Amino acid sequence: MRNPVFKNFMLKLLEAETLPSSSMSLAAKQSADLQNWLDAGFVEKKQRGSHIIYQVIDREALRAIFYQKFPNEAEGDGTAVDNMRAFADSKARARISQGVCLLRGWQLVQINGGKVDLGKMTRRFGLFATVLQDLEFERVCIVENLDCFRQAEAVVGADWLLLHSYGRVGRGWLQKVTCHEMLVFSDFDFVGLDEFLRVCEVFPEAQFFLPENYEELWRKYAKPLKKRNDGEQIASRRVMESQHPAVISIREQLLRTGKFLEQQALFV
Repeated sequence: MRNPVFKNFMLKLLEAETLPSSSMSLAAKQSADLQNWLDAGFVEKKQRGSHIIYQVIDREALRAIFYQKFPNEAEGDGTAVDNMRAFADSKARARISQGVCLLRGWQLVQINGGKVDLGKMTRRFGLFATVLQDLEFERVCIVENLDCFRQAEAVVGADWLLLHSYGRVGRGWLQKVTCHEMLVFSDFDFVGLDEFLRVCEVFPEAQFFLPENYEELWRKYAKPLKKRNDGEQIASRRVMESQHPAVISIREQLLRTGKFLEQQALFV
């Protein structure tokens, strides 16, 4: 289906990630598209009390289908302006990285074809910002949250180049990075695991940072899993099917307890 009514239905589903059956048109509920999404595991039909709801499981897959059906919405590049145009909400969908990234480190680094004294920049300004074209360094650590990025060396060590992307980390952006070791330092939740597995698609040997005192920190500071609309955070299919040891360990704990550890707990 490619009519405006179905387009609005898809937009609502992508934005809210959970829709009650009562809010959906009969045409949407009986559509072959919805049945295909259910069969593929992109969307799940659930009973919640006396109501039936449809919950998005793989948002990225559904988002790709949306752009395939409505290619005019893909003319932009995933910025806040594009979000406003498509969703009437600048934060309605994950923003694609515009190539802007922040770096911290204490070494000479090859950035955009030239040598940068990152140590000098970090000591003087706290960080170095660039629209990334290419980056070469031995050891790179991607840090999810900005406040943690600004002090991550205290946890992961000063021999890593610390990198924080403005926007979601995508394959195109990752392919601009050349390194021998890749580390991902994120929240210990389904979102963090999914981001890690995205990185692994480009850097198969990437590692997920797990501190030695993780279990102790988890017992002290774990909090209930939530997403932005205050509903339950759901694992993507990529996370559920992963056989990576770190992903399995954290995934099973999340599923068993419904609680997760934020990055910030490592700096308490």
